[in-house]
Amino acid sequence: MMHAPALLICGLLLPVTMGVEGAEAAESVAVPSAVAPDAEKLDAAAALRIDEAIATRDAKTLAWAAHEAERCASVAVQASLRHALAAAYAFTDAVERRCVVDALLDDLLRARAPLSDDELGLLTKAGAHREQAIIAASFDAKVHETFLRGLLDVPLEDASWVAVCDLLASIRSPRLAAPILRPLKLDITLIVRDGRRGGGHRRMVRVFGDGSIIVPQGFPPDVLYGLALDPLPGDVVVAVGEKAVYARRTDAAEGAHGTGGQRIPLDRQQTSIDFLSDLLRPQIMDTMKRAHDEVVVTWSGPAAFTTAAIDARASMKEAWQRMVEGLQKGGLLTAEDAGALKPDIRIVVEDQRADTSVQIPGLPIVPEAADF
Repeated sequence: MMHAPALLICGLLLPVTMGVEGAEAAESVAVPSAVAPDAEKLDAAAALRIDEAIATRDAKTLAWAAHEAERCASVAVQASLRHALAAAYAFTDAVERRCVVDALLDDLLRARAPLSDDELGLLTKAGAHREQAIIAASFDAKVHETFLRGLLDVPLEDASWVAVCDLLASIRSPRLAAPILRPLKLDITLIVRDGRRGGGHRRMVRVFGDGSIIVPQGFPPDVLYGLALDPLPGDVVVAVGEKAVYARRTDAAEGAHGTGGQRIPLDRQQTSIDFLSDLLRPQIMDTMKRAHDEVVVTWSGPAAFTTAAIDARASMKEAWQRMVEGLQKGGLLTAEDAGALKPDIRIVVEDQRADTSVQIPGLPIVPEAADF
């Protein structure tokens, strides 16, 4: 797995701004030994401030202590930050709690501090810090395999879902294939033409996010993390695979801020096929390539159309079965999971005939209703 370039300052790994072409090999610049004693003093003072802030049980005080420790990340500072993270969830005001946790996580992520699965689970329990938890898990996907696999059982934004799949695929986890296969929906579009009319057109769909956050008066600037499939300058790579995922860090000053944006929704069905095909390579190349298939049927009557529909579905079912068998043989899918899986193949008809005087035979949308 590729990690973002980093700069070592006061014992802290800071991400270096990167272009959209991806990350190069990580490099570090050592702090001159002459400043080491000062760095040690800064770290000790930062750890003490955090510990004292915890004792005050005041959210604003703890947020500032974390903010002031952002350049120091010794083992002692990391221990204090983790202690503070557990204590922060006792704050009853949701906005203040989020700001404190944001500040603590910023320090921990920039330090690449190791967090336990229990700590990551606490971050994802309410969903507010799921992206930060995934970034933290990306530092060692093998250690956090159980945590990452559990995320596939909850609703995830597209970039988070891809990141989790990328990370599990990077370690060839045998726990990835089944949760991808279960919800997989395959579809075949039968485009019926009679030679007198061309094909139609398809629209690109975009979705818009709409959210906001508030940074309370007197708090330090809030630090927000997000995951993205389309990088901007300054984003850093979190996971690589079929699709790279990037982390985006932004500061938000005191006040209200919108967090919405426009994006093209991910085709998860096709991306699932891509992930599974990647797991099978290079051993098995003759496997399913598409989650959506289009078959052009030249109209010559109801009987010929029905035969074409049966053949199209049989071909996709055979490809799906080869994929499942290949995953099982490769130790990436248990026999129990394989036996419980059934292909969900849906057929729809797009009638592009100029002459529609003869009705096209009806077909079941859900394959279990009839097997043609």
